[in-house]
Amino acid sequence: MNKSIQITREQLFFSVFCIELLSRELKISGANMYKIVTEKSNILDEYIIPFYDILHSESEAWIAADLIRILEEKGVVKK
Repeated sequence: MNKSIQITREQLFFSVFCIELLSRELKISGANMYKIVTEKSNILDEYIIPFYDILHSESEAWIAADLIRILEEKGVVKK
């Protein structure tokens, strides 16, 4: 995670939720999923946190599908 980004408690909890959700959906360990969303794709800093206000109001299924689509486009996962 970029050290210059300040996040709220809600954004932190939502980020953990997203990592756990993706881990479950893609059957990848939480530790590996964290590496995917930070080191391999950087969607945590570039998408999940900045767009928290929009994302957190969507359904779990929509969030999972959206994040998986982005990870597939970046070539870091295949569903």
